[in-house]
Parts: sequence; structure tokens; C-alpha cells
Amino acid sequence: MTQQEADEAQNWRGMDGSTAYQLIERHANNWDEIGLMMNAWLRANRTVNPDCATQPTPN
Repeated sequence: MTQQEADEAQNWRGMDGSTAYQLIERHANNWDEIGLMMNAWLRANRTVNPDCATQPTPN
């Protein structure tokens, strides 16, 4: 499984962690695939706060 395949394995965005865990446990064939799918879920559900990204850090 490649990173792209893991990203496309499920519609990860908005999926809660317990559902992702059950799907990963059911469909991953080995520890490498578990890691790829867990990271795909994390990437899909990570949000960036645009306010923090554009404003300088106060001193």
C-alpha cells in the first residue's frame, strides 16, 4: 500500500477516531499499512488555523 492508496482507501475527512480505528483494524494487512492508514486519517482531519498561520508570534 502506498500513501496515496491509504489516502484513497476511505473518506477519512470528518471520520471520528473510533470508526477509523475499526476500519483500519479490519482492512490493514500489516503494521506498515496500519501506520499509513492512521496517518491518512490524521492528515484528512488536521485543520490549520489561518489566523495563527498569518500573524507573527508575539515577543
